[in-house]
Amino acid sequence: FIVRFLYTFSANYTILLSFIAPILIMVIVAVGTNNLQGENKLFFIKFFKTIIVTLFILAISTAIISKLFVGYLVSDMIDTKQEWLEPFNHLVINVEPLFNIFVGLLIGMTIGMLAKKNSTIMNVFLESEQIINQLMVKFMLPLMPFWIIGTFAQSGYSNQGIEVVKTDLFLSWLILLIQFLWLFIMYIVASKYSKIAIKKIIKSAFKLYIEVVSLAGNGTGVIVPIAVEAQEELGVNNDKAKIISASSFNMPGSLISNIVFSYGIICMYHLDVTFLMYSMYIVCLVFLLILAPAVPGGVFAASSTILTPLLGFDTGQINLMGGFYYKQGTSNSAVNNAADLYMGPILNKNE
Repeated sequence: FIVRFLYTFSANYTILLSFIAPILIMVIVAVGTNNLQGENKLFFIKFFKTIIVTLFILAISTAIISKLFVGYLVSDMIDTKQEWLEPFNHLVINVEPLFNIFVGLLIGMTIGMLAKKNSTIMNVFLESEQIINQLMVKFMLPLMPFWIIGTFAQSGYSNQGIEVVKTDLFLSWLILLIQFLWLFIMYIVASKYSKIAIKKIIKSAFKLYIEVVSLAGNGTGVIVPIAVEAQEELGVNNDKAKIISASSFNMPGSLISNIVFSYGIICMYHLDVTFLMYSMYIVCLVFLLILAPAVPGGVFAASSTILTPLLGFDTGQINLMGGFYYKQGTSNSAVNNAADLYMGPILNKNE
């Protein structure tokens, strides 16, 4: 009965969050976009250019590191015990609400660019922003621990998933190493470019990373006001910080995990994947992650759709990768949010 109660609360909390998060994204992005006024075109060009360039650099670097090390980490591990009571269906539920995050982002940008400043509609959005921010910080955030407890209670009760194996451990440590190395390098770049002290960036980023980890990576929507505040502490323009933090575009942590885990399974099962096919996978992965819903499991739900046609993964191999990825999800989400602390300073500086 305790498990049923906790999971009932957790499941309904997820539905509520899926309903509120797109509205939060739309309102915050609309206000930020509207306030930028004449800077809109320049900012958005720089916004998309920076994201795409950095993600491709990261993807290529991660693929090279995977080529050098992953084969040794997963050698002779094909016989690891796997236990599937039921597949990872919970990773792909509620598909329609998940993608409303991206729709909310587009609507917010459109309204912000078309509406006149100080117009009635923008005044409504400004008032709504304050209400939704308070709702997230004072209501949704305090209830987050019960959501996390309910999720773990259901998972432990049904024994759903895959037994922890050495492969998962080794690949996860490699992923963490690459993630932290990437963040550190990009913080140095952001510091040099924006003239903000590297210690100040790292301090704010570490605090944000810990906050997301404490939410078990389930900070969608709730973490946006906190991420905006962290960027403002670095001197980032409030409106630019809103757009950067509200978007689901910035996915370095998820990109690293997808590449390392996919290449690990290719090595484990000795799959015949050509250089061209894996290159196509990386290209598709970058753009798919840009469009991926910013909710728990949303990234893998989207990225798993290209595993079979491009890499030839069967259902068992996709489930195995899902098992690995789901356990790594907390750090992935934290890195995705911590990346705001280098994106903000870089995009804050005008050309």
